[in-house]
Amino acid sequence: MVVEPLPSSSKARGKHDDPASLAHDRERKKAWDLVNRMAEACWKPNLRIIPLVDTGIPGATILDAIEKHDIDLTVLGTYGRTGCQRFLLGSVSEWVLTEAPSSVLIVRGESETQRISRASGMKILVGMDGSDDAKAAVNIFRQLKFPPSSKIIVCSTVNEQPTLDTHLTAHTKKPDNDAVKPLASTVQRTPIHRAEKMLGVYVDLLEKMDLHVQKKLAYGHPAEQLLILAERKKCDVIVLGSRGTTGLRKFFLGSVSNRVACHATCSVLVVRKPSTPKRSQRRES
Repeated sequence: MVVEPLPSSSKARGKHDDPASLAHDRERKKAWDLVNRMAEACWKPNLRIIPLVDTGIPGATILDAIEKHDIDLTVLGTYGRTGCQRFLLGSVSEWVLTEAPSSVLIVRGESETQRISRASGMKILVGMDGSDDAKAAVNIFRQLKFPPSSKIIVCSTVNEQPTLDTHLTAHTKKPDNDAVKPLASTVQRTPIHRAEKMLGVYVDLLEKMDLHVQKKLAYGHPAEQLLILAERKKCDVIVLGSRGTTGLRKFFLGSVSNRVACHATCSVLVVRKPSTPKRSQRRES
């Protein structure tokens, strides 16, 4: 947990006679109490828990801790104590989500109705586009444990091209050339066939977890379709890779994952495939 630092003017006055210093000490004590309670609640045999309270700029301090401790998954709320609209990210969450070198889970609160519904099993939406990060998302997903009655939807999207035959016909000598229509149909069907085949592979993998899995092929912008589907199905979590098949710089989100994480009304797990061996692995080798 991170406690923001004292203003420089308060440091200069001394620790015992400055109200800001006393308030800072109280905040650190409250932070340690909270962290220790969370550690007790999460305790399990063979699980190593390291309580940590640090002082600094929250986003930067969390990123430093991720690097220092070789963290694989960082769990954050959508916003801090100052509050924010429920479907947007706070500055700290967005900072960490954008720059963390590993996976990040953004947790959003749930209503009483959602809590009751989740007791009978979770609804998880997995976005799949065939990228390395999306494949890593499925692999991480397979390592997690969910209630037996949980439902998983594996979704892939393709862009609609409803006027492709008209477009091709317009560029031929004969606008009504029937030979163009089969070509247009073939061009349209290729990404659809590729997406359907990919969905079948990953549905087969996830069905081995003894969970109810269904596949969904959507048409349109990937982020928009994932958000619509998650809302319609009342999903608890969206799981997707951080970068699409086109790729971006290692430490930055693709437009799809960024948009989904910012605007989803449920929790979002954004997975990054490790690009280099962990420091502990490098030391061993």
